[in-house]
Amino acid sequence: MNANRSRKKTALKALALAAALLLMALLALLANAFVGNPLSAWMARRDIAAYVQSAYPQQEWQVEKAHYNFKFGEYTAQVQSPVSEDTRFAVYWQGGKVKYDDYGTYVTDRWNTRQRLEEHYSAEVIPLLQAVPGLEENNSMVTLGGKGGSSEAAVRALPLDVPFSRSLSDQWELTIRADWEDDSLPALAQMFESAHQKLTAAGCTFARYHFFTTTGEGTSIMIDNLSPADIESGELLARLEAALREGEAREEAERQQMEENGGRLEKGEPLDENRLTVYIHRKED
Repeated sequence: MNANRSRKKTALKALALAAALLLMALLALLANAFVGNPLSAWMARRDIAAYVQSAYPQQEWQVEKAHYNFKFGEYTAQVQSPVSEDTRFAVYWQGGKVKYDDYGTYVTDRWNTRQRLEEHYSAEVIPLLQAVPGLEENNSMVTLGGKGGSSEAAVRALPLDVPFSRSLSDQWELTIRADWEDDSLPALAQMFESAHQKLTAAGCTFARYHFFTTTGEGTSIMIDNLSPADIESGELLARLEAALREGEAREEAERQQMEENGGRLEKGEPLDENRLTVYIHRKED
């Protein structure tokens, strides 16, 4: 009798141990799937360090710790030149080997350079706009390059680590972002005139202005491709009103076309991507 009890206890202990080991294995698999594992991270960094020295032997590199991306099942390590702020990119490792890197985008195409210059200029502009009524809490953003292949080529032509200067380009654009509540065009026209005056007086010039916000009542406001000439014309309000009517007429024509064509919208003539556009969509519309 005692022997049977002993055997049962031994069997239960063995089952409990097996269950615990199985649970630990499952947890390890889950952890590996979501956060990776130290050995693979070490191997990824080792292989990435060897890869960059082979692919880009012109300089030394600092390779950061590899991090696991569970969404794509790969490890990523940031690579930085110790002598060039803008020479920074990521290398991606999966299945025991390096898959690719984004040197071409971030270094060759100057995305790092562009971002650094844009952030610098944005930091100068935000305090200036805070003096404009309604823009006290603005989080505006300066962008470089405009639209089209020629502007991208101009960005790629910038030297790596070039010091910031407003004179680097005549294609700076400003997107004004703020918690703005007045959706009337007269108020928006006055805001643009005041902002343009403040910025111009401080030596900040822009090829285009943009404005996007949603009011507390749910009204969406979008003003795109407003030029300094529009603001300085003396008829800014009239131009905003005309652009709003044009946009509303286009939307109505597209709505009617979809009703007539069973929900299909036929492709029309391409629109000028640099045209002034104004959309104000109120929640009840």
